[in-house]
Parts: sequence; C-alpha cells; structure tokens
Amino acid sequence: MQWISLNNVYFRISSFFMAPKFKSPDYQLYRQSSFQHRWLRLEHLIPELDKIKSSAFFKMESFGQSEEKRPLHKIEFGIGPKKIMIWTQMHGNEPTATMAVVDLLHFLMNDGDTYQFLRKSIYENCTLLFIPLLNPDGAERFSRRNATGIDMNRDILQLQSLEMNNFIDLFKDFKPHWAFNLHDQRNFFSVGNSKCPATISFLSASPDEQRSISPTRLKSMQMVATLAELVESESICHSGRYSDEYYPRALGEFFHSQEVPCVLVESGAFPNDPFRDEARRLNFLILIHAFENIIDEEFLEEMGTGPYFSIPENGKTILDGIIRGCVLEKNGSKVDLGLMVQEKPNFETMELESTYILSDLGDLSFQYGLTEWEGGRISENTELELEKPADFEIKRKTGESLVFKNGVLA
Repeated sequence: MQWISLNNVYFRISSFFMAPKFKSPDYQLYRQSSFQHRWLRLEHLIPELDKIKSSAFFKMESFGQSEEKRPLHKIEFGIGPKKIMIWTQMHGNEPTATMAVVDLLHFLMNDGDTYQFLRKSIYENCTLLFIPLLNPDGAERFSRRNATGIDMNRDILQLQSLEMNNFIDLFKDFKPHWAFNLHDQRNFFSVGNSKCPATISFLSASPDEQRSISPTRLKSMQMVATLAELVESESICHSGRYSDEYYPRALGEFFHSQEVPCVLVESGAFPNDPFRDEARRLNFLILIHAFENIIDEEFLEEMGTGPYFSIPENGKTILDGIIRGCVLEKNGSKVDLGLMVQEKPNFETMELESTYILSDLGDLSFQYGLTEWEGGRISENTELELEKPADFEIKRKTGESLVFKNGVLA
C-alpha cells in the first residue's frame, strides 16, 4: 500500500482500485430499527442481549456489577488470536455506539446472507470482546458520570469506581491487542472551522506529556487514518480529529501506556438527525472495516503520521439552530440568534425532554446551524435572556411568526 499527498491531503493509492469487502448499503439489512433511543437504559438493552444470548455464535456473561448493582455484560465472538476489546456508553448519556454495536451483533449472528466468508474470517482470526453500556447507573440518570458522580474516563489511576475496577480486571484477563473506545460528543463540534458538523471524530491518545509517537500510538494513528478515509468516502466533510493533549487519568492514555493501540471514536451531529442515525451507521462500518484491517494488517505498511494529522482538527462552529437577521425594535439593530438544544430526563414520564436554549446573540456569521431560519422583527417588549429557554416571537414580512415558548418551537 502506498500513500500520496496532494496539497497536504493524503490518499491511499490502493483505495482507488480495491472494492470494500462489506458493501455499505447493506448496513440497512442489519440495522435494528426498533432499537432507537436517545435515552438508552439497561431495560432497553436487555431484550437485545437476550436475543444474542440465545445464539450459539456468542458467549455472554456478567463480569461484575455497577455501584447500584446493575449487571455489567460482556459478549465474546470468535476464537482467533487477534483480541479486540470494544466498549460503549462509559458515559451514560452517550448511546449512539451502543445501538451500532447491537446492529453489528445482529450482523455477526446472521447466517443466511452473502457475508458468510467475512464472518468466518472474523470468527477464525479474531476474538471480539464487546462491553455494551459500561455505565448503566449513569444511563439510568442520562448522566455522563456514574452513581457516585465519578467520570469513569478520568478514573484509570485511582480506580475509585466499581465499574472501572471490574473493567480493568477484565482487561488484564482478556489481554487485548486492540481497543476501541466509543463515545458521543456534543453537537457544536465541527470539521475544522467549516460548516460541517463532525459526525465522527477520532483520537489516538498521547502516551505522555511530550505527545510522543510511540510504536503503539503509531499503529493507532494508522488505523484512524484508514477509518477516517472510510468515513469521508461515506459522508464527505464529516470526519474530524481531537487535539492530543495528554490526560493521564484517561483510558486511551492508559491503553497506550500498556502497549495496546486504542482508537477513540466520538459520534456527533448530522443535519436533521435527532437520533444520530448517520453516526450509528458509520460506527457499524468503522468496526467492520477495522476488523478487516486487523486481519490483513495491510494498513500497517509504512505511511507515517501525515494521513492522521491531515484529518481536520475539531472546531466549534456548529449550533443546533440559528435565526438569521433579526431586527430588535428596541434599538433597530440586526442580530443573529443562536440556539442549542438541552436534553433533560423527565423521571415521571421516563422520556427525554428537549429544550432550545438561547446560547448566543449578535454576529454569528462564522457559526452554522444544523437548522437555520429566516429572521424578522422582535418586539421592544421582548427580553432576550442568554442561557435561558428560548421565549420570544419573531414576526416575519410574510405575516407569519416564528414562536418559541419556554424553549419549545410552537
């Protein structure tokens, strides 16, 4: 395999000539359409796990409990020498990859399609260890943190959470050769400073404060480069990269210190996609592509760090909504209004409630909205309060009004 650079953008020559082993349109054959949640709790996952448990292809069992004694599940597939560890929802309010992993497990248990050769190859060459929903207590609260308020992705040194103690015991027992740390990110992340939301972001974590390129980190970078190429072929201008500051308490840094290449994948926004279905689809394809790469190791041929660092670093140019060109009758000035969606669990209805928050006001010409509206006039009696639920009426020239009441678009 060779890589070429055109204006500092790297391309893999073989990608122009080699057809992918898994055809991306076929993802829809395995997507579990009934399994769609923004607030994904253990009660939603258990019926899917029961289906998987009944399949002879998998070995599923508990490997411990959460702080509130909810079971932590592990699922193994394959008998091969290349051990791959994959976990989701270590932050309880980040469900996208959990849905993608359920789709992938249904793909792996299917035996009546044209992909038997691929499953056989994965089964015989790899041992996959899936940990869906590592933080069930946080998921119950729609919270990043666990029941005791600990961010598990900052707990690798002190191991103050029961979940991370169980996770590390499993890591030591399994001894993986690769790790995939799957998260969700906030909607405001963009591909560089462009108008494109970062639907998928990657990171190969630094092993030390000097941000060294160790042999282990280089392997992770090479994997990220080929996965980012896949994402760009599927969803142009929707792949970003996190900056590589060193966080000694984080899992990616720990795995690289243990000489296990770790790929961080963050699922983000896409226009008109409240359930992050596009990021879910891309997670599925990313994992299949990663397995194919790990089996043939073609991506490990020399390409340096250039392809990794050519992935645009994440910017923060995206808002959930922008209302352009609003005239304030109070002083006659024309401004843009920026909105972000705030999601909160309602523990009475057990539903997630979404509210538009007025996050910014003024010149937003360098910001971009997932949804954008044409503005109009705002009454001089209207008080615009930042960081509060949107509560105003915008009268347009057409005679129509854009009305927000307590954060809800009427």
